[in-house]
Amino acid sequence: MSYIELLTFIAVGLAIFALANPIQRKSMQLFIPGWIWIILFILPLILSIAPEAVDLFGYVLIVEISWIITFITLFFPISGILLIGIKWYFACIPKNCDIKFQEFVYVCLDEKRFDELARVVIKNRKRLHEVLNPESINLIFQSDIVTSLNRFPKWLHLSLLTDDLLVESSKNQYGLSDITIRKMIDKPSSLIKNYIASIYGGLEHTFLSSFENSLIQRTFDNPRWYINLRIDYPLLLTAIEKIDSNTLDINYNQYNDLYTKRQGQSSRIECPLFLFVKIHENIIGKISIEDVNDYYVTDFFDLLVAILMHVNTNNDLDASNNFFSHQTPYNFLIDDIFNTFKNLIIERLVKNELCLDSIVTSLFNSWVRSLLFLSISTKKIPYSLVRMSFVSFLDLLLQLHSDVLDQKRIIKSCLLSSIEDKIIKICIEKMSYNSSFYKEVKENMVHLDNGKQWVINGKQWLQDIVVDISR
Repeated sequence: MSYIELLTFIAVGLAIFALANPIQRKSMQLFIPGWIWIILFILPLILSIAPEAVDLFGYVLIVEISWIITFITLFFPISGILLIGIKWYFACIPKNCDIKFQEFVYVCLDEKRFDELARVVIKNRKRLHEVLNPESINLIFQSDIVTSLNRFPKWLHLSLLTDDLLVESSKNQYGLSDITIRKMIDKPSSLIKNYIASIYGGLEHTFLSSFENSLIQRTFDNPRWYINLRIDYPLLLTAIEKIDSNTLDINYNQYNDLYTKRQGQSSRIECPLFLFVKIHENIIGKISIEDVNDYYVTDFFDLLVAILMHVNTNNDLDASNNFFSHQTPYNFLIDDIFNTFKNLIIERLVKNELCLDSIVTSLFNSWVRSLLFLSISTKKIPYSLVRMSFVSFLDLLLQLHSDVLDQKRIIKSCLLSSIEDKIIKICIEKMSYNSSFYKEVKENMVHLDNGKQWVINGKQWLQDIVVDISR
């Protein structure tokens, strides 16, 4: 190849490079170092000029050298194009190239196009923690990037959060989880919402791909991952911030059958409050004490307090005492939180063969604290809801006292004694300094179902405790 042909070849290459968009140009600069361009194009150009330069000085190149020059000028440019294409296709980020990578990401942000960035991250996902510094890793989780790329079918950023080495290398694990979870809650259709709908209804005919099911098992079905990254924190804060913004107060204090329905599409699937309650309930039910140091059971109480500060239901509409006939979203959520306490306690007691672990104790403490707060908020919510919440609590106490759990499981008294003592102690401590709580307990004993064997056997015992407290 003569130098004129080679110059033409290089000119065409430069023209193609110039026509590429800024993202593609930065991508090429990231993966293809400058020395490759020099060896594959500049060196053949110099050698192609050498024979004519030698002729100017009256010398003649030997045949062997001429053949070598011809081979280099012909082979190097063609092989260079192939090499550049291969390096770009595999998109292997070189080490110590954080500045180039950050410039590439900044250009993607300026252009608001992230497909090439997604390709690069996916190609390098197993080695990102090796080739990128904390600043570069955090840049991948920039808000606009997460909004664009954390979506079906790959859910890129949620997948990245399952890489312990990457999360640790970022030195900002809670920041990464916070932005990822918040953006997933904001999305009209996200993996979180489809997952909860597949369990609790509200989005009929929900389908999760095999990849999504696998990702769920590594994330929202994985207590260790959930607790270590404090996924509950952005879930809870998003819910409380939504409440405190006052944007929910009008709609959530009015009857809304669309919120409570299970068939078709329910508006509660888009509700951050409902999503938090169900995701956190699912995790608490799966937690093993050996796996984590804290369980954040009190998150349920924190959400309940925020709701009770904003709930304002007209009690005149509760004259029928039928709570289920008309439900507001706020009342639905209050009832759901109290049911969550009971269901989780029963589930864990049965699972642990009635061994009282710290999770059950925390659940009982939070349950009683929630009832305590509910007892001073009775003017703002239907009394049928108050009655249901207290009766459900008293009913479980009597099941435990009567050695019966969930009507089907017989409990040995010797195993139950430590549970009963601690539960009663919790209740007495709360009732002893709050007259509203004591009043609700006493009044709602008459609403217990006297057809249940454990109510018949234990009601006198419960009445005696209340009488002792009142003295």
